[in-house]
Amino acid sequence: IDGNGKNQHLKFGLEFYPYEDRTFFCDLNYSDYVKSGFETMYNTDIILDISQPEVITITDNEHDGYERGLMAGYSIKLDDEGREISIETDSEFDKHSTSQIISSNDESINTSDSEEHNGYSFKIDYVHPFNSDVPDKTNLLEFGILDKQHGHRTLFDYDDFATYDFNYARNILATYLDFTYHISSEFGFKFGTRFEKSIRVFDANSTEITPDAGNFYLFMINQNLGNDSFNKSYNTIYPSLFFSYSLKEKGNLKFGFGRRVERPGDWALAPVPHNFAEEDQMRIGNPTINPEDILKYEVSYSNRLKIGFLTSSLFFMSIKDAFDWDMDKYEENIDDGTFIQNDNCITDCHYVLSYDNLAETTEFGVEVFLMTRPYNWWECAASTGFLVEHFSFV
Repeated sequence: IDGNGKNQHLKFGLEFYPYEDRTFFCDLNYSDYVKSGFETMYNTDIILDISQPEVITITDNEHDGYERGLMAGYSIKLDDEGREISIETDSEFDKHSTSQIISSNDESINTSDSEEHNGYSFKIDYVHPFNSDVPDKTNLLEFGILDKQHGHRTLFDYDDFATYDFNYARNILATYLDFTYHISSEFGFKFGTRFEKSIRVFDANSTEITPDAGNFYLFMINQNLGNDSFNKSYNTIYPSLFFSYSLKEKGNLKFGFGRRVERPGDWALAPVPHNFAEEDQMRIGNPTINPEDILKYEVSYSNRLKIGFLTSSLFFMSIKDAFDWDMDKYEENIDDGTFIQNDNCITDCHYVLSYDNLAETTEFGVEVFLMTRPYNWWECAASTGFLVEHFSFV
């Protein structure tokens, strides 16, 4: 494997105080990159069967792209008690292009794809502290609105005769509230909740399905053209509640539970192959997978000891619609050149690695972490854990 590349990156930040109680801030990001790679791969099957001819696959890769981003915000302190309102906006755009020339003996394949990402978010946040009956403690109320939009487009060309145009978008509108309250100097709690409306859309804008008889790559890409009107909408509430109790010199105890979401990234969603170097194996995205819905309960203890800082936790977590890489097997129908999924395939199989919602999972575990400093110049950290997982496959 040989390769080289070049990167250029510029970042500019600014903070401006037009008045004592007001702040304007912004960050600008600008970057470009170019890189190339050359890989030679030998067919290892000849080790098992010397009667097979040696197959040498050469892959020539070219990558280039750029990223642009601008974040800006404005905050106003409303009084000396700590009330504050802030407005923040963030926009980003990037484009990445990749071309591959795969040569295997007397055959070659040319592929190219261009990916465009664009994102925009707008947030209004308000913080309202209020007096507490507990000395040196401040109760706090915070709420806000978030609008977040993300778009992705992939233009994919296969060997100069099959062109595909995939688009998907994810829009999130959320409101949130956090409330922190101190009941005594030792005991307090924090409650939070977020209501979220999420919409995910996928469109396959290709005008026609290219004939794919005998071509496994085209067959798999064409399967996604039927999802030209995929649209999913979610209305979800994500609550959280945390209690903390101070044991003073003996440490701190915390208990909490919360619900959160884990969304698949662009790499998991884009329905185009990521590797053409092996004719019977491929990785491809799945634009229809659901996000993970996670609920976690946790009890933790922390303390600053003479030898260092110790934290330990006991947790239980359940995950709905857990997604991960999933391997499927296909075999070719010799009569018409189509491919049929058959996970019991043994010989002449084609393998597809893609993300999928595989199971409902539960986890129970214990974690311990210790940080110590035997000498001023030597800092040590050690951790251990125990985890039990249970999977209910769907």
